[in-house]
Order: sequence, then structure tokens, then C-alpha cells
Amino acid sequence: MTEIKARDPKVKTYLESLDTPLKDTLLQVRQLILETEPGIEEAIKWRDSLVFMYDKNIIQTVVGKSHLTFIFFDGVQLDDPGGLLEGEGKKNLSVRVSSMDFDREAFQNLVRQAVDMRR
Repeated sequence: MTEIKARDPKVKTYLESLDTPLKDTLLQVRQLILETEPGIEEAIKWRDSLVFMYDKNIIQTVVGKSHLTFIFFDGVQLDDPGGLLEGEGKKNLSVRVSSMDFDREAFQNLVRQAVDMRR
């Protein structure tokens, strides 16, 4: 396994201790997010949730049995031509990922928009 680099030691500990078949996928999507917007910070919140922040929370991760959920705070305000966002929340919408076989460019676009809303 590649060494997990994280500014926050809690993030590194959390990622290293994950025991799920989706761990590699989570690490790859995490890397995609961090490469898309290098100014994003990470933290562990709400007991065991990796959260990406840019001044405020922008994406929360939830590790399920068959998929990962990336909850975009204020997701209803994002333009989603790729059709990745799901849900009927008043503010938050989610992207579900079960493998790296998804539209990464569309996902990166959502990440950029979410960060731009915080600038």
C-alpha cells in the first residue's frame, strides 16, 4: 500500500485503519479531490467521517458496505450536467461511488464548484 500523506494525523490514522473492500477506491477518490483543489483541507468529524473543507465543510464521506457516499454540502446549488448528484435534500446532495468506473471529470467539476462557492 502507498504511504498515506495527510496534514492531520487523525486523517492518516483513520485512512490506515479502514477495513473495507472500498478502501482503495476511497483513497483514489480522495487523491482525485486533493489534486483537483490543492487548497482543500481534511479532517475527521462526527466520529468517523472524512470531511473535505475549504473555509467551511464542502464534502463529507460515508463508507457503506457496497458504496462510498460523497455528500456535497449545498449540493443543490451545483450545476451537474454529468448527472452524478442524487437525493432530494433541501441543501445537500450526494454522489455514490462503488468503483473508479464513474465520470471523474464530472466529479472534479462538482468539487471545483463547491470550492468556488466558498471563495
